[in-house]
Amino acid sequence: MTTDASRLQHIDSLRAVAALLVVWLHGSELFAQVAPAIGSRWIADGAKMIDVGRVGVVIFFGISGFLIPSSLHGSGWPALRDFAAKRFFRLFPLFWLSIPLALLTMWLPFGRVMDAREIALNLTMMPGWLGATPAMGLYWTLQIELLFYALCAGLFALGVVRRPFALAACAGACTGLFVVAFLLAKWRFASLDPLLWLNLAVMFVGAVWRRRMDEGLPRLETAILAATVLAIVLIPAGSFALYLVKPANDLSTFLAFAAHALGLCLFLVFSAFSVLRSAVLSWLGMISYSIYLLHPVVLYPMVWALKQAPERAPDMSLLMAFAVAATIALSALTFYGVERPAIRLGRRLLRERAAPSQPLASPAAP
Repeated sequence: MTTDASRLQHIDSLRAVAALLVVWLHGSELFAQVAPAIGSRWIADGAKMIDVGRVGVVIFFGISGFLIPSSLHGSGWPALRDFAAKRFFRLFPLFWLSIPLALLTMWLPFGRVMDAREIALNLTMMPGWLGATPAMGLYWTLQIELLFYALCAGLFALGVVRRPFALAACAGACTGLFVVAFLLAKWRFASLDPLLWLNLAVMFVGAVWRRRMDEGLPRLETAILAATVLAIVLIPAGSFALYLVKPANDLSTFLAFAAHALGLCLFLVFSAFSVLRSAVLSWLGMISYSIYLLHPVVLYPMVWALKQAPERAPDMSLLMAFAVAATIALSALTFYGVERPAIRLGRRLLRERAAPSQPLASPAAP
């Protein structure tokens, strides 16, 4: 298959859908909490029942797996350095901008403060793992992204990041580790979030899926991929069975696993077929990192305003339409003003570093 940009337009479109699903959940959930009697509450109830935000995040994880391992080219340290530089300029400049924006729109209006130590730890993109409070709750997904990048870099260093068997084995191993972590957590023997391993499994499934679409897979790798996908799809059934046996278990666990399964299935279907090929969705997919990262900056001032007079809240459909439009406007501004210039700066620095030095001209003969 070809690998030109037009072929991946449907992936950008799918990324846009994932981002909008996250905005849908967070916006409707917040509006319903602040104004319980709000009109069109079904928008929030439906989003919560399906857990569309988690569905969107899982789609994002699948897309990362689909794209990131294939972006590792070359050999040795220079290739890893270039990969790290590209990822840094792609993620961190906009991420750093999100921190002060979060403090101004999500913390100060509600009388909350963050000390200098926590702000410094947030700059690492791993505040949760370093014991700090994230400036935005959604930073947990970026932590997992960084871990996946590190794992891909390790596979690249071992020379196996493009080998389907290695990727399939990682997908299967992460699924197995999820089962072990989940059971240990149920027995209170461990506190590590089992969903970490399930999310990594989705990413590696995305990587194997890309190999299948590009080159096809041998039988063993196909079997591992099918078994991993089947396991993730069946995990909700096992969780629901535990709920029926012991109703004290939280039903939200089943809903979370069901959302994972749904997100994975949607990713597999829509990445394989180009039905989402759309210029508008593709453009939204281009700015989807800004949409995902900055939509709380739009939502929380709206929540603050609603808190002043919740009984006068407009219909939720109107609030959501405004929230989506304002988020897209802000995201376009930050994409063209911050995100894209940072990406271009990173590429220019890499080109300058790779350009061979020009020897000084020899003096002309007398």
